[in-house]
Amino acid sequence: MTILSNEQNEAINLFIYDLRNNPDEQTTWETISDIINDRFDVELSGNACRKRFERTVDRIREEKENSKLELLDERVVALDSANSDVIELLRERFGISQEYQPKRIKTTATNDKTWYGAEWVREEVNEDNLELILEQIKAHAPVYREFTPLKQTDGHLLVPILYDAHIDKAVFNGGKTYTQIVDEMIETALGLGLNISRIMFVIGNDFGNTDNVHGNTTAGTPQENTVHWARGIDLRCQYAIEAVERFASVASTDVIMVHGNHDRYSNQWLGKVLEAQFHNNKRVTVNNNASPRKYYSWEANMWGFTHGNEENVSMLPAIMATEAPVQYAFASYREVFTGHFHRKQSAFYPLTEAQGLTIRWMPALSGTDDWHNLKGYVGARRAGLGIIYAPDGYKMEYSVSV
Repeated sequence: MTILSNEQNEAINLFIYDLRNNPDEQTTWETISDIINDRFDVELSGNACRKRFERTVDRIREEKENSKLELLDERVVALDSANSDVIELLRERFGISQEYQPKRIKTTATNDKTWYGAEWVREEVNEDNLELILEQIKAHAPVYREFTPLKQTDGHLLVPILYDAHIDKAVFNGGKTYTQIVDEMIETALGLGLNISRIMFVIGNDFGNTDNVHGNTTAGTPQENTVHWARGIDLRCQYAIEAVERFASVASTDVIMVHGNHDRYSNQWLGKVLEAQFHNNKRVTVNNNASPRKYYSWEANMWGFTHGNEENVSMLPAIMATEAPVQYAFASYREVFTGHFHRKQSAFYPLTEAQGLTIRWMPALSGTDDWHNLKGYVGARRAGLGIIYAPDGYKMEYSVSV
């Protein structure tokens, strides 16, 4: 066993830290292990590299906090004690803007002067501030050209199923990109010769794999990702905007944001991004309310949407009838779409002898990771699904390979 010096260990730890935080690289712990072992002639497992990374993150975070305290000490300055407005003098001396307020003023008295220092904090973002930010985003939203579909009658509704993409997960690589899958789904639909007059597009159901900068799900479960969390945000925004733009170029598109168990918080802010981006596009609507279940009606059809990890599936028909009674009453054909289980399946659930609805479990875009392998959740086929409805119900469907 090779004994490493402190300098060698530090070099390895920093190299692992840089590899893992490179937003342009897709690195799993096993990949990092191979790189480290080859470069430094050591034998470190992927798990050992992960532990070294976590210790390095903690150490760097502690060093940054200490440096902030040192910087605060350097900002302690001598001011004339006769000046009454110490805060404004500190603002002027260090260029502190009005959005920052002093959290604590530090004073040190000597024989000839009083020394002042301040710790500054930015005003918390409240609802008023958030609305101003959204208004600024909307003011800079692009303007989209309008056009009228060639055929106004005999329309069909296209429902693209791109569920459980887990964009930043380790296994979502090597195949088609999300945008390429969207393009193929549109080309296939148009090739059927049907008049696609409207598109209902669900974004969510674990569109992203994690929900914070630590690489955890909404509930805090650690995940194995291929990209840095900041790069993951870029990809989610990019793919979501590109998908909506492409669908809206074919027909008016209604976007439904559905939370997943991996990205409940992230799905909400992604909906805000889409609301702002398509603020000037009359062909796009975005349903981004906070409800875990959404409902949508078109002609004589009605759909409910939920990720499917929380509710008892046998209760979904009654939940739909309770939460959306007016839509339910006027619908002749009712379905509920769920994800989460990464499999394609459907079943009819009756409410009465004459009425009920079909529940569809949708296939996933992402593949099998270590956790799914461990649990034995293997064999499911990765796919996107296009479902087409006529005014009087289900018509047909097709799949798009990943």
